[in-house]
Amino acid sequence: RIKPPSSQRRRARQARASTAMAAERPKALLVTLYQVSRRGHFSHGREEAGFALAWTDDGLALKHGGDDASASKDDASAGKGAIVALPWQHVTAVWTSLRCRKQVGFFLDVTFETSHPACELDFFRVTAAMDDSAGAFLKFLQAAHIGRLKDGRAPNFATSRWAGCLYSSGGTVRCVRLWLGRLSTLLEVIFSACFFTQLHSTLVVREQRLTTALTALQSELSDMYMDFLTNFVGEISGFQAVNVAWRLISHAPYVFVMTTWRLAVHTSNWFTLLMLLQHLFMVMASVDAMWRTVYGTVKSAMSMHKAAAKATRAIKRTATSEKKP
Repeated sequence: RIKPPSSQRRRARQARASTAMAAERPKALLVTLYQVSRRGHFSHGREEAGFALAWTDDGLALKHGGDDASASKDDASAGKGAIVALPWQHVTAVWTSLRCRKQVGFFLDVTFETSHPACELDFFRVTAAMDDSAGAFLKFLQAAHIGRLKDGRAPNFATSRWAGCLYSSGGTVRCVRLWLGRLSTLLEVIFSACFFTQLHSTLVVREQRLTTALTALQSELSDMYMDFLTNFVGEISGFQAVNVAWRLISHAPYVFVMTTWRLAVHTSNWFTLLMLLQHLFMVMASVDAMWRTVYGTVKSAMSMHKAAAKATRAIKRTATSEKKP
């Protein structure tokens, strides 16, 4: 077996060493905006200062852009000189969302919930440019912390400065968002119950209005149709067949406009036409009200189903936790 030259073996060892060092070195995410809440005290920073979010398998750290954010793995884990530094054990939930700014590009919003008892942070949010580092960070979250990822966007109130009074008194983001979700579900159930109690009377009233509007519209259309036939026959009888044919051939647009005008003038009066429009609008409004009632019924039923599903999951989770030793 022929061995490669020593220079090639040396270059191969250097390449493997550089690859290992690159794997150990934490990556940095270019941050344009950050928001942090510490025990109810809210702070933030914008892109003028320049920030970087470095992460490793052990933790993550938010530093100033002028600092060496990717200096070493130990510094990123320990958070030396960092604005925010915490291990992944303190992160209880992560929300990610992608948005676009006009003539600027894509940006990634990442919100970290830190409801661990040993963590002094309530939450922190970063906004970063969508580049290769952002893609690597999303891939890292999917591979290493799939259980912490949450669906949708972060809760607005729970991750804002308005909830600072709750966090300063000992509350956590997780408790606030869970209780707000339960309160929202409870209000939806109460509204659905009240809606179903009034559903029968509402449908009866909507049906009566729709029937009345359709009857009035049909009556107006019937009267106008009979009046139109009477005046049309009277207008046609006043012309001779030769004159009618000649005018239709030579002055067709003029004849059409003048005939329409005469019919409109001799048809009852303009008040009848306005009443027809009124009845037509009443029919449209009645149909819209009936559709809204049906849509509200379906939505209320879905709210009840959603609440029942949540209660079932909570009961199963409680039963599972009680079975564990």
